[in-house]
Amino acid sequence: MHALLAHAYHLLLLPAHLAARPAWRSLAVCLALAAAARLGLARRASLRGWPAPAAGALPVILAWAVLAPMQGWPPSPVARLAGLGAVALAGALAGGWPGRALCAALAAWWLRGAPLDWPGIAFCLPVMAGLAAGWAAARRLVGGDAGPGVAAGTAALAGSLWLAGAAPHWSHAALAPACAALVLLDMPAAMPLLAALTVSLAMAALVASDRGRSLPVDAACAAPLLVWAAVAHRRRSAPVGPGDFT
Repeated sequence: MHALLAHAYHLLLLPAHLAARPAWRSLAVCLALAAAARLGLARRASLRGWPAPAAGALPVILAWAVLAPMQGWPPSPVARLAGLGAVALAGALAGGWPGRALCAALAAWWLRGAPLDWPGIAFCLPVMAGLAAGWAAARRLVGGDAGPGVAAGTAALAGSLWLAGAAPHWSHAALAPACAALVLLDMPAAMPLLAALTVSLAMAALVASDRGRSLPVDAACAAPLLVWAAVAHRRRSAPVGPGDFT
């Protein structure tokens, strides 16, 4: 009897133990804020035109901040995710290629550790090019997706990083956009920016993995784009029903 009571006591403490872990706290924050954003978008008058992209991105950015708060300088690679997400959000809301190029340059500089010397800044150029190309590809591939494709690609990134042996916090961080996409199903306007955040996370993991060498982590970072390309191809090749012409 005593053993049963002790087992029941530990089961009751399990939620508290899970809540004490940063990874679970970050996902809880993401889910709660995404649900609140969905409710607010359903009541558009209360948010006075709050853009759907920001409603999807802010829960992810705050979840990343909870997962790895910035402590000291320079911040650790995973602690740069929240700032990286904020730059990606600014680039999406700015619109146009000049704003996106500027934000890609700023994001690359941030991911490289915010160097202040010319050689360090020159090393940011490949990351800038990769981010700009990845954001453009993500925006093109997930256009029209209502959420399942974005969630599948982000979950594929989380699983691939785990299989590649990356540090666990990268997989945990990748689950935040997947959760936001699932909560915001049937809101296609929120998906391109969630895909851009996923690409940004993949680039951050690639930079942290050893500066882009051909390692398993680098291959894992291509997983979301491959999934989105397959989903986009399937969407284009799907048969057209009579009702689609009306």
